[in-house]
Formats: sequence, structure tokens, C-alpha cells
Amino acid sequence: MRIISAADLQNLPNLRSLNLNDNYIMQLKSETFQYNELLQALYLQTNNIRQISNGTFNGLENLFFLDLTNNPIFILPSGLLSSKPKLSNVRFSTLGHGGAKIGAFRNLTRLKTIFIFGGFINRIKYGIFANLPSITHL
Repeated sequence: MRIISAADLQNLPNLRSLNLNDNYIMQLKSETFQYNELLQALYLQTNNIRQISNGTFNGLENLFFLDLTNNPIFILPSGLLSSKPKLSNVRFSTLGHGGAKIGAFRNLTRLKTIFIFGGFINRIKYGIFANLPSITHL
């Protein structure tokens, strides 16, 4: 499995948890999870995800846990995770030189934990973690 699209998951609208760890996934297309509105936990660890399109997580208003560790993600686009009102825990690793764009964590009022390790963090951009009133662990 190299690329996941909405068509791959459209017949699974009642999913609450999805574990796609270790599947050699390289890309998540825009609107990938649009038919999975009830999804609460998404595990995408240890794939080969390099690119995540803006809009990939659209429709996941119930998502509270997202794990993207052990993927060579180059950049987190601005607005990638915005409007996920229940998201409280996000995990990344090996985040490339592109880093997280300002606004990648916008409007995540319940986000408590951002876990980033193993990346190329040489500076933290001013404002990258702005407006995260519930953050307790970084």
C-alpha cells in the first residue's frame, strides 16, 4: 500500500480506531478520511510517509489521537490539523528541514500533548505554538 485515498476507506464509516502501522504508505491524499467521521484514533507509525496533503484530515472532527511517528515527513502544511476540536495528542518524529509551518496547529483548543522527536529541530519559529490554551506537554 503506497498511497491511501478516500476510496480505500469509504466502506468503513463506523471506524473509531484505525491502525495502519508498518504498511509502507508514502502519501496521504487530500480528503483521505472524509468518510470516516467517527474516527477517534489514527495510528500511522513506521510507514514511509513523506507528504501529507493539506486537507488530508478534513472531516475528522472526533479525532483525539494522531500518531505519525517514524515517518520521514518533510513538512507540516499550515492548517493541516486545524479545526480538529477534540484532538488532544499528536506525535511526530523525523520531521524534516521544512518543519511545521505557522498555523499547522491552529484552532486546536484541546491539544494537550505534542510529541516531536528525532527531527531536525534547529529553531522553533515564533508563533508556531500560539493559541494552544490546553497544551501541557511539548
